[in-house]
Amino acid sequence: MSATTGGFLIQNVSSTPVVYPIGTTTYTPATIANAGTADNFSVRVFNGVLLSGTTGSTIPNIEKAVKRTWLLEEGTVGGSDVSLTLQWNTADEGATFNRNYAGVGHHTSGSWDANRKEGGLNTISSGVYSITRTSITSFSPFGVGGNNSALPVTLTYFDAAIENNIVIAKWQTASELNNDYFEVQKSTDGIHFSTIGTVKGAGNSNSIINYNFKDNSRPAATVYYRLRQVDFNGQFEYSSIAKVMTNGIMKESIEVYPNPFNDKIEVNINYTQTSNIEAQLTDMKGNVYYNKCLLYSKGDAPIVLNTQKLKPGIYILTIKDGTEVKTFRLLK
Repeated sequence: MSATTGGFLIQNVSSTPVVYPIGTTTYTPATIANAGTADNFSVRVFNGVLLSGTTGSTIPNIEKAVKRTWLLEEGTVGGSDVSLTLQWNTADEGATFNRNYAGVGHHTSGSWDANRKEGGLNTISSGVYSITRTSITSFSPFGVGGNNSALPVTLTYFDAAIENNIVIAKWQTASELNNDYFEVQKSTDGIHFSTIGTVKGAGNSNSIINYNFKDNSRPAATVYYRLRQVDFNGQFEYSSIAKVMTNGIMKESIEVYPNPFNDKIEVNINYTQTSNIEAQLTDMKGNVYYNKCLLYSKGDAPIVLNTQKLKPGIYILTIKDGTEVKTFRLLK
């Protein structure tokens, strides 16, 4: 065992698992077993997860990941077949990290690939966890993601409404990572969807981006819209479903701002008639932070939600009007 001036710990590894007792502010060791040719492996860990692996800005979805990066290098390139186990602590996790989706991600070919797990999450002790990835033959930065964090887009809202006799679907992203494109999908029953168009994504972004898509075929009855977001590796994720009617109240405008938010959220409902409204704010785990029913009329002041005490993360705001429902994904 030896250490370099760059902070790497070097050990020879063959088929017997070898523990690298490393860490920064917390103890976050790595364990390597090599079914291939025995070789010297160098390992170190640093705080944070970066877009370019070891340089650049922090990944947009850092709160969905363990906030550590493990760097691995092999002495002689080629011939290795590694099983890598990474260990972390509760204090290392992002605010919206979900261990049920935990997997090891690998920065390769210029981007982070999908998080993979083999054998499931291992609870070592209270607040200490590990996960394993196998069949590794190339070496560079590795990390642990959760909440499907390899999926590239933080979608803050998706909505559709009739404007000037056509339906316009609108959505906003707070961040994008390896985002290739969006498919806009349409349904008449809310179950069976077909793609009616595509919108190119921004690739990588840490800024708010607004998108829209016009469906020129004005619906004769109730129709449903959703997004299918696809990244460069072919992974995809669906948005919430937006319902559009040619009559009724919910087709009218509901504005939620700001997004991302800090101390408060304002909901401006532009109704032309009085209606019973229920507003509910939850986190991604379903915990309810606001739930209020009120009689809302044209010209009423916006609904204001005090969010000073909320932790950073993703929240879902649901507005119900009888049987009609609209949802907004919000980021703090």
